[in-house]
Amino acid sequence: TYQSIMRKPDDWFSQWDGLLIDEVHGVSSNGKSLKEISQKCYNAKYKIGYTGTLGENEADKLTTIGYVGPVSYTLKSKTLIDLGILSAIKIKNYILRYDDEFSYGVRGLSYPQEVAKIETNEDRNQVFDIIFKDVSPNEHMMVLAKHIKHMDQLQEYFEKNYGDKFVIHRIDGKVS
Repeated sequence: TYQSIMRKPDDWFSQWDGLLIDEVHGVSSNGKSLKEISQKCYNAKYKIGYTGTLGENEADKLTTIGYVGPVSYTLKSKTLIDLGILSAIKIKNYILRYDDEFSYGVRGLSYPQEVAKIETNEDRNQVFDIIFKDVSPNEHMMVLAKHIKHMDQLQEYFEKNYGDKFVIHRIDGKVS
């Protein structure tokens, strides 16, 4: 990480001929460390940053450019898809609106209580019926959940309703 490298002695940085920073769009949140690393790599002939999302905020863009230099090449995702490097993707956004009864039922609850109530709302999973009806069995879907308990519920729902249509894999941070 940026922070761990900062513990190195200053002369350690002089050995590098180049500095490559992946996900350089994060320099605004890691700015002090990256600024110091960039300055300490005074022998680096090349300072290059890679990102898929340079950012909309002008100050963040200027900060990034200040650490690694101007944008020299832009490559669009469509080009990478056309070259077969990235998978073709479809993105659909769904906004779930709860009925008044449910909405009133969560008023006054703490945030964790409200999240638990939402995650255990079985009607909520029906949105997957809308999403999955247009998915062919040879397409791959990734569903992310913040809480293990919620993922357990989703996995049970998917296996019950889609186990015959899709192969379902579970990946989580549990240690066995």
